Amino acid sequence: MKAYFILALLIILAESVNSVALDNYNVNSYLIIDISISSNITSSFDGSSDLKYLRANLSLMPRPYFLQEIQALEAYSKPSALVNKNTENILFEWDTLSSFYNLNVDSRIKTLNKINSIPHIQFPIRNLDTEYMQYLEPEKITDINQDIIEKTNSLVQGDDDLFQATYKIAEWVKSNIKYDLNTLTETASQKSSWVFQNKEGVCDEITSLFISMARAAGIPARFVTGMVYTNLNNDFGNHGWAEVYFPGYGWVPFDVTFGQYGWIDPSHIKLADNLDAGEPSIKFIWKAYNAEINPSEISLKANVVSIGNAINPILKLQAGTLFDNIGQGSYVPLEVSVENPLNSYISTSLIITKAPELTEENVKQVLLSPYEKKSVFWTVKVPENLENGYVYTSQIQVTDTYGSISETKLHYSKNYKTTSISEANEKIDEINSLNKEQVSEDLSINCKTNSLQYYVNDTARIECKLINLGMETLNSLNVCLEQSCQTLDLSVDEQKMITYNIQLSDTNKKIYGITAKNQDINVESFIKIDVSNSGPLKVYSIETPDEINYDERFTLSFFMASINDLKDLKIQINDFTPLLLEDLVDSREIQFSLKGKSFVEKPLIITITYKDQNNREFRFEKNVNIRVLNVPWYSKLLLLLEKLFSL
Repeated sequence: MKAYFILALLIILAESVNSVALDNYNVNSYLIIDISISSNITSSFDGSSDLKYLRANLSLMPRPYFLQEIQALEAYSKPSALVNKNTENILFEWDTLSSFYNLNVDSRIKTLNKINSIPHIQFPIRNLDTEYMQYLEPEKITDINQDIIEKTNSLVQGDDDLFQATYKIAEWVKSNIKYDLNTLTETASQKSSWVFQNKEGVCDEITSLFISMARAAGIPARFVTGMVYTNLNNDFGNHGWAEVYFPGYGWVPFDVTFGQYGWIDPSHIKLADNLDAGEPSIKFIWKAYNAEINPSEISLKANVVSIGNAINPILKLQAGTLFDNIGQGSYVPLEVSVENPLNSYISTSLIITKAPELTEENVKQVLLSPYEKKSVFWTVKVPENLENGYVYTSQIQVTDTYGSISETKLHYSKNYKTTSISEANEKIDEINSLNKEQVSEDLSINCKTNSLQYYVNDTARIECKLINLGMETLNSLNVCLEQSCQTLDLSVDEQKMITYNIQLSDTNKKIYGITAKNQDINVESFIKIDVSNSGPLKVYSIETPDEINYDERFTLSFFMASINDLKDLKIQINDFTPLLLEDLVDSREIQFSLKGKSFVEKPLIITITYKDQNNREFRFEKNVNIRVLNVPWYSKLLLLLEKLFSL
């Protein structure tokens, strides 16, 4: 009996480091790296077996872009296969039986250490080009729920710069999601909503949540699959990070797991970018008689061949203690000032590499706007039980992501005066109060919609909660959602809810601005509203053969997903008996066993009708063309007669 099989193998992203590596390639101007990508296939068969074809479609391969040059790329196989290469994938095809198949892609690349010169770009993004709209939509893994939306809005409220807003989202994810290998299942990564709720994940899950939150803020983002060097085992491993689209500038990398925002070190090797995590990296398709085909997962290896010279330090660092000559057990404030000499935004990690005991982690993240200078503080704990008659000296060293280093010294003795932790904190607060930006913190605005998805001509109901956080009454606040305005007063600690109703007609408009103003205050916020001219159902990964024999069976499979709960689903394949589902919550895989003869000179038509939670009816339809081979003469005759009678 003949059978048709299809298998999609997913790359499972391996362990990565959730801290800044100190023995890394951050400061090298470039790396020359050899990469090997391979996979094996075993088969078992006997004298009656036959193979029509075995295909391996590899979409995981080094990609040329502004941080990566392809110097050489060669694809080969055993036994020899027909190989077809293009910019998106490499297709291997065999037509002879063998107990073992092997495919390989060897390449040499040059990765570059470049700083993105990102200028001020207005946030929220308005008038986004339509080609980037798809990078705002929820996907199977990078899903978006109300909790994600509300947290994102609270993070970026009042921001008017795209890099600052994106940085805040990245830092919240890095600071609040625990890196934990136990969250990676054998089959697929957890969804963003799960990671948000459970506050744990691995690199691809952490990245997916960042992408979901960016999209919730109207910021286009996509998932990158690749490799990176880690000092965990001094080798390259599989890794996932994100790219964010900055209008007028381009795609910018954000590796939340490594704390690299707007820049990635040159050990990052990009192999693919996708709308969602968990996209297939290789697909195996075969047609065989009386043979068992068993593909394996992809093996990835990388090795640094040569390295470029060190880049010149970019930022200006200055470390200094605010107390010196202090007693045993003292707490000492350490101030690290960092200055950006560039006319563009830059983010860096500051790392204390030498110091006595610290009261917190030795790494802190800083975002600097053009020409900005900031101070970052740690508290150093002086050792106890010092010996009499000695003055001790400790070296303190701090470095940044790009190789700048600053050092200072701390002197202490048992006979010196001891300073408490409260004295250290008071000193830090004193300096912070002098440097604090004069930004109004008197008013909070938090808005939410009554649905995650709307359709053309719907009315969106938007509720905005306003809270007076200051010490004085806010009089005559003019609160506007676009052109719809209301005026109100807010006494101290008072909160009020106001409601707007907006008629939706533009599917391209995603961001709606909210302002609250009076003579003393001006606060801006926004809300993202998704408007669609189709239904909430998404259909992913439709798998069918390109061609099939007339009397051969095959499996049609696809995934359905929705951000809203659906009901009364009817799934129809051409005129076959439909599959009825009472509801769809989250996602579900659908499979049909079909025969080639049903699609002779006619497409396979997937039709899905359903209702949303408001009983609105929707319809999804997709046509798939399949070439049917070895059609018998009588079937061709019947088709001809049908055409004649239909005239």
